[in-house]
Amino acid sequence: MILKTLQRFRKKSLFLVIMNLGLVASSQNLVPNPSFETYTTCPTSVNQLNSAIPWVTPTLGTPDYFNVCSTNNFVDVPGNFFGFQNARTGDAYAHCVFFPATGANSREYIQAQLTSPLIVGQDYVVSFYVSLANNSKFACNNIGAYLSVTAPFSASSLVLAFTPQINEPSIVTDTVNWILISGVYTATGGEQYITIGNFFDDASTSNSINLSTSFFSTFYLIDDVSVIPVPQPPNILLNTTNDTICEGSCSLLSATVSGGALPNTITWDNGVPNGLGPHNICPSVTTTYTAIVTDSVGLSDTANITLYVIPTNTTSITSNICKGDSLFVGGSWQKTPGIYSDVLVSALGCDSIHNTILNVLPLPLASITGLDSVCEGTLVVLTANGGGTYFWNTNDTTSSININPSNTSTYTVIVSSGSCTNTTSFTLVVNPLPAITANSDVTIAAGTSTTLTTIGSNGTYTWSPQDWLSCITCPITISTPEETITYTISVVDSNGCIASDNITVTVNHESVIFVPNVFTPNGDGDNDIFLVKGFNLKKVEGEIYNRWGQKMFFWDAIRGFWDGRTNSGEEVPDGTYFFIIKAIGSDGKQYLEKGSITLIR
Repeated sequence: MILKTLQRFRKKSLFLVIMNLGLVASSQNLVPNPSFETYTTCPTSVNQLNSAIPWVTPTLGTPDYFNVCSTNNFVDVPGNFFGFQNARTGDAYAHCVFFPATGANSREYIQAQLTSPLIVGQDYVVSFYVSLANNSKFACNNIGAYLSVTAPFSASSLVLAFTPQINEPSIVTDTVNWILISGVYTATGGEQYITIGNFFDDASTSNSINLSTSFFSTFYLIDDVSVIPVPQPPNILLNTTNDTICEGSCSLLSATVSGGALPNTITWDNGVPNGLGPHNICPSVTTTYTAIVTDSVGLSDTANITLYVIPTNTTSITSNICKGDSLFVGGSWQKTPGIYSDVLVSALGCDSIHNTILNVLPLPLASITGLDSVCEGTLVVLTANGGGTYFWNTNDTTSSININPSNTSTYTVIVSSGSCTNTTSFTLVVNPLPAITANSDVTIAAGTSTTLTTIGSNGTYTWSPQDWLSCITCPITISTPEETITYTISVVDSNGCIASDNITVTVNHESVIFVPNVFTPNGDGDNDIFLVKGFNLKKVEGEIYNRWGQKMFFWDAIRGFWDGRTNSGEEVPDGTYFFIIKAIGSDGKQYLEKGSITLIR
């Protein structure tokens, strides 16, 4: 028996496996009570995760259980003490602290025993959903799941020192949607506990501050936990009693299948009946047969086998070679087009005359277009022409490439048209940037002048902006600015290359402060903010109070302003408000301004 497995298309993509998991019965989830719907009693307060049997906490941390059935607004669904979120599935979810505002390395975890231990070598899709609670102080990364043979436990509320097999490296900041955290885990055998939390210490955890809340920790909601075995695809092998026959003869074709979820189906092409076989086939010409096995969960495998038929009469084929190549036909290597004949005598006694029509294909006309001379740091596009596919010495495979060389370089591309290739090269000259150095920044008194000096390469010089300069095209010029200004001096050399440097002239003025008395925050772009204006101020603090003495807003910034909202973002009504402005000028002068401001929308 001759085994022929000429081509295999194994559909083992984890994406396809996960997409097909919908075909697997829900009982395949090894996590009990995956969406926390089953409970012994409705939660009446925080720290009651154990009500969602069989979920427990493996440390002294205090994870929470939220359910629609609760009559306590602290642990209700969808609204609770930590924000607002509907359950992703059903009526309940769990709640944990994954990163603390205080208490270094403090953590909370949830844990459950699987319905059966994991099988060694078996792949499992491990997944759960999280959502950042609205009232979280932080958002963090390193939210993960740890699968273990024994249940992790710690008589503290600190980080569990285990490495999670499934971990999310990105910071999860979404407070509106449920975010999937998942991965594929290959079991070492016997794992029967899943523990969810942050297994990294504070120094190894990235976080971002949620400025919309003043609460104190990082709260995440958890729902729909699953550990699902990944189905193994079937494997199909093909064989024939003879893989070479004379025209008019027959052979038996059959398939052997292993693995996959039973029952399976086997389909063939070229008129072969479905099923394993053996099938008696009598092709008149060499034929490749394809068989596809599909198991009960939709996973499949494909195999091909070719049955060679030796004709008993004269046959002809057309072969193409590229210019410069050769083909062994007619008893020797041929490089020129023509018809070449060979007499074939097989081991089965099938003789035939085989004619080869040889075509010699021209090589593609390879070329490269683009700028051949640029300045250092310039992004250049080179475009190859003349073929259908391209391969550059930069490892790029597109027709056009973007390059930014630091010195003169040569680029080579292999241009392919059909089965023929040609090579061409292109040299890009890179001109260095001119040199330019301006004198250091200076500080002058208002009403005085200063000389700006530049040393650099030969070329055309230009100053920008042109304000208060005696000459805008001279390397050395005089500036008499009325206010602080930064100048840019640019030089263009004979190659058209540009370099530049900056000089800042600081003008000292006495500090001045001005406080407006009305603004209209209606979004029309005109007078929308209450802004303290002035010159040479190095510190400005502002506080806004309503008529009852309640502080509505505050800031501590030179360009700080009030947009008609509270610090929590809520709009205040029209009316009169009172301000206290404290400022310090660059000259050391201190200001204390008090008064009223009218807000009109």
